[in-house]
Amino acid sequence: MKLPYIEKTLRIVYGVVELEKNSIMDKWYKHQILLECKELVKFLPETHLYTKDRFWEMMSRYKEIMIKPTRGNGGRGIIKVSKITDEIYEVHLRKRQTTIMEEKSLEQFLQARLGGREFLVQICISLAKVKGNPIDFRYIVQRKREELDWVITGKHGKVAQDGYIITNLQNGATVVTVEEALLNSNITNLDLEKTLAALDDLSLAVAKCYTNEFDTHKIWGFDLAVDESGHVWLIEANSIPLVGGFRYLEDLSMYNKVLWYKAYNQKSGKKP
Repeated sequence: MKLPYIEKTLRIVYGVVELEKNSIMDKWYKHQILLECKELVKFLPETHLYTKDRFWEMMSRYKEIMIKPTRGNGGRGIIKVSKITDEIYEVHLRKRQTTIMEEKSLEQFLQARLGGREFLVQICISLAKVKGNPIDFRYIVQRKREELDWVITGKHGKVAQDGYIITNLQNGATVVTVEEALLNSNITNLDLEKTLAALDDLSLAVAKCYTNEFDTHKIWGFDLAVDESGHVWLIEANSIPLVGGFRYLEDLSMYNKVLWYKAYNQKSGKKP
């Protein structure tokens, strides 16, 4: 399922600067690929390229949205915007919350921080929480260089630090097992086995969907989430995932397995 022209076409339509076509690093391009796998659409939060008009259209429908750069990792540059009243907005950036009065002031605030770079605007999922702090999950999916079948080699939960909207380890998140995060969460009527299976199935399905487009790639890091009602979501797909979080688990078997797969694939002289 190659998509040689869709990224360029959409960039022109939305009037933004075109980046490298078909880039595995571009979150917008990777999102478009997943939209072509129809069975995955229900797991993808509504996402668009950021424009001022699109931002206000999304705010009118959802009252709370996320803005994130199309490239980058570690949670850098992610902004949450909430509509409190018709003239009052709250902006959450890292641990800092700012109240802004009037639409024009909010536009100026965002313009100064976006700096002409390319961003996405996305609905804000009501993430499950542990003691009031959002949680999500890092899944590492890998395959051997001579095989097509993907394997989940590692998975863990991340609990955001007090006051943060994102769960990145760089911002002090706590690493726990997936089961521990779910069992201690505020998910209503949690079916643990069903939720664990749904997270596993989603990570493998996303990797499979990407296989045709990125046919030489052998490792993905997926940030998955479960909302407060128990529905699972794909938040982000990382082509060069950080795996250091697995070192914080008492059981290091998953960390060792991830490294083993990476070492195995590097024997060919190519990076996975």
